[in-house]
Amino acid sequence: MPKVKVSQKTKLQLYRRQFEGEMISTDNEILYCRACENTVGCENRFHVLQHLNTNPHKENIKIKSTKSAPVQKLLSEFSNNSFSQFSFDLCEAFLAADIPLWKLTNPTLRNFIEKYTQCKVPGESTVRKNYVKQCYDLTIESIRDKIQDNFVLVSIDETQDCEGRFIVNCIVGSLNKTEQSTPYLLAVEQFEATNSSAVSEFFINSINLLWPNGIQYERVLLFVTNASSYMMEKPVLLLKLYFQI
Repeated sequence: MPKVKVSQKTKLQLYRRQFEGEMISTDNEILYCRACENTVGCENRFHVLQHLNTNPHKENIKIKSTKSAPVQKLLSEFSNNSFSQFSFDLCEAFLAADIPLWKLTNPTLRNFIEKYTQCKVPGESTVRKNYVKQCYDLTIESIRDKIQDNFVLVSIDETQDCEGRFIVNCIVGSLNKTEQSTPYLLAVEQFEATNSSAVSEFFINSINLLWPNGIQYERVLLFVTNASSYMMEKPVLLLKLYFQI
């Protein structure tokens, strides 16, 4: 599986969400602090935190929270209309609430949202084309950020839906002796049929998704699955061969 590199746009949106209370915004090209009215280094998370922990930033946050002050606009916000924060947030909310995106075609729902938000509701195709992938990338990056350098548990299981399709899920969680592990759904895939070879490939692809720059074998300490025969063949041999389980 080829290595996956998180795009600059995805990284900037992740920072915007993580530090929402710090008056951080982005135009998908640079990171901007509305409190300090200047750009923020965004090569990695450390540079963002470094800015947020400075005394000038903390003082500016206090000032902006107590009175309304004019905020310098990003020039690109005037020229680049391809990205809509409202459309992105709407897409993210629908996905998080498990609401099908085709519901956006409902005229009553569209009128309700537009009436109380004063924002134009995008079409279903626009949301699918421009924002679903961004939400997915942000979610994966968020899982990586929460796992960080902790040891990891991996759980793989399959189910069959009402139409007879085989669906396999991969759940990961960090193993930390000071905190309870929170499970995250990392990958979902539809199989023509479940067998040991398919499950083994799915396992490796899922771990590659978690660590796109190279699988960190030594950090996978626990593998949880059912006792099906195809789960006990190649996957178990693979785990014993490559992982410290």
